[in-house]
Amino acid sequence: MKVYANVFIGFIFGVLIMWLSPVVLLTEEPWDAEGGGFMIYLTALFASGFVGAKFNQKYFYMVAVGVYLGQIVFHMLFIGGGPLFFIGLVFIAIYSFSALFGSYLSSLLFR
Repeated sequence: MKVYANVFIGFIFGVLIMWLSPVVLLTEEPWDAEGGGFMIYLTALFASGFVGAKFNQKYFYMVAVGVYLGQIVFHMLFIGGGPLFFIGLVFIAIYSFSALFGSYLSSLLFR
């Protein structure tokens, strides 16, 4: 049951990152943000992994999976796909390693 809780927490964070991106970064796709926007996106991913894994350190990596899935579902439902959608899936997976690193660090600090 706790595995699903970590995925759910990560999913909520992933959706929130994508939902707040047009307001904070002024672009629908946060990886396209100019200036320091990309670092804000990576920091948000890291923070979501860090906070999400604090509740259950045993399955810390599932928070990053949830963050990835939340971003993908939000993108498919509200932004839509395009000719580069599958390349975007790969890039979101690569950027989600920031959430994995944050969740790993949280699992080390809060054991």
